[in-house]
Amino acid sequence: MSRTRAGGVRPEDMPHLFDRFWRASGAPPGGTGLGLAIAKWIVDRHRGTITVSNRVEGGALFRVRLPSLEPGPASASASAPASARVPAVDAESVSDGSTSGRWNGA
Repeated sequence: MSRTRAGGVRPEDMPHLFDRFWRASGAPPGGTGLGLAIAKWIVDRHRGTITVSNRVEGGALFRVRLPSLEPGPASASASAPASARVPAVDAESVSDGSTSGRWNGA
């Protein structure tokens, strides 16, 4: 979980958040700038998406969407083509440290 100030992420920082070794100017000491880059790498390998936006009430919202196979026979699921994948799991993390997730499948 990456915490942001109450104001969220500065617009000029948005394009760099998922870059390896990038740290925002004025970031607290410590860290290497790898956390969000690693998160994006993992999500990308699972054919998902990770996005960030600023919330109206303050702070940043990080949203992760991971695909899932459509329901079907167990033997078919292991070899299902990518076209059979549908966004099924959402997880959101906000700057106040709370998280939520929901299952979009049946």
